[in-house]
Amino acid sequence: MSLELIIGLLASAILAYVIPKISPYIDKLISLISSFFLNHVPNIIRNYFRARRLKKHNHIRKIRYNQDAVIFQIIKAHSYFILLWLLISFYALLMIIGPYMQFIEDYPVLSSVCFLPIYIFEVFWLLETKKAQKLVKNRGYLRGV
Repeated sequence: MSLELIIGLLASAILAYVIPKISPYIDKLISLISSFFLNHVPNIIRNYFRARRLKKHNHIRKIRYNQDAVIFQIIKAHSYFILLWLLISFYALLMIIGPYMQFIEDYPVLSSVCFLPIYIFEVFWLLETKKAQKLVKNRGYLRGV
């Protein structure tokens, strides 16, 4: 294996570890930017985003009473995490065995596009984890249930 490939693999592994750690800061930045735009955009766009936020909030409020739905959401988040690491292991195995290694060396841009499923599963995992965290947090707000 070449040094560039090893550096690329290490960088990808570090990114997969760092992105969830900095995700709260990214969320705060996104909310800051979105609040800025919501105060300076036409009402039609503002109403669209408010309706989306209300729909998500109502969905969480509706299913937080169902403990099975909350547990299912947590299981979904963990399943995406396991699928992410299985996919990373699969690509690492392909590179170790050899046929994918030649493809990476011959077509570096195309091979980087082939790694997109890893990042797609990471985004799914992050979204589902955030949703599960919100459900667990809102589960604590139940009164007398």
